[in-house]
Amino acid sequence: MKEKEKKGLIMFPYAYQEGKQTGANIGRTSRQLDIYMKNASVACLSARRACGAGTDVALVTNIDVPEPYAGLLAEGGVQIIHCPFDRFDFDGQYKWALAFYKLCALWHAVREQHYACYAYMDTDVYVQHGFDEVWAECEGGRILLYDFGHGLHIEHYRHIVSEFEAFRSDSLTVGGVN
Repeated sequence: MKEKEKKGLIMFPYAYQEGKQTGANIGRTSRQLDIYMKNASVACLSARRACGAGTDVALVTNIDVPEPYAGLLAEGGVQIIHCPFDRFDFDGQYKWALAFYKLCALWHAVREQHYACYAYMDTDVYVQHGFDEVWAECEGGRILLYDFGHGLHIEHYRHIVSEFEAFRSDSLTVGGVN
């Protein structure tokens, strides 16, 4: 099967840039890269094992993946795609500045790779099932947004929902009338 005929690419973006924050989950520890690479390896390899030949799996990153992770991923059939962090680049002091690399990786993948469908996932997941049903839902140019692990039991998610509801109600008000 030629790459251009493949159904989908599941990407696991990971970026690092000196001086940029990566979020609250890991913070700035000396083992930050090692922790992320372990998580990314589990995520990528679980996806590779769960998905058939019509789906490729890739770690998309702006760094050179260190050993032993580069070898483990290659042995497991996971691609490593180097992608610069040259879009959606925000101030490094913003808590989630590096999280926007996901958008950068997606922007590049859609333009530079040749697949019918693209998905990106966080590096802290374990993929248990293939993506054939997901790819089928994407046929015809549909865009799917899935909400994984963000329920109303999470305080930050409740805050985002309330902000959205406030924005939506304000934007629907015309001349003081809803």
